Amino acid sequence: MEILWKSHLKSKVNLRKFLEENKVDSDYEPGVFLHLLTDYEFFTNFFDKNYIRNVSYDDFCKDLYYSYDQTNEYLEKKYYLNYYDFEVFLKQNIKKDNQEKEMKLKKTFANILPLEKLDLFIE
Repeated sequence: MEILWKSHLKSKVNLRKFLEENKVDSDYEPGVFLHLLTDYEFFTNFFDKNYIRNVSYDDFCKDLYYSYDQTNEYLEKKYYLNYYDFEVFLKQNIKKDNQEKEMKLKKTFANILPLEKLDLFIE
C-alpha cells in the first residue's frame, strides 16, 4: 500500500489531458495549467528521493503543507510580494493553526521543498 501513494505522486497531474479537455483561451486556464505544471514538477522531480522512499503518506502530507507556509514566506521576502490586509490575517491564522497542530501531534514538521531547487525552478 505504501508504494501506491508514491507512484500516485508521479501520475497525479496529467498535463496532456488538461490541454485536450480545456480551451486555453482566457487568463484563467493558463493559470490553472501553470499550477498543474508546477505540481507535476514538484511531484516528479522536486522532492528528495531518499525522503520519498522513507516517509509515510500521512507524514508527507503534513510536511508538504508545512513546507508551503515556509516557502511562501521565503518567496514573499525574496520577491518583495505585497499582500492585502486580509491575506496577512489569513496567513497568521494558518500559522497559528499549524503551531496548534504541531503541539497537538507533538511532531515537528520538516520543510521538504528545498529553496535552492525552488529558486532554479522559478528562474
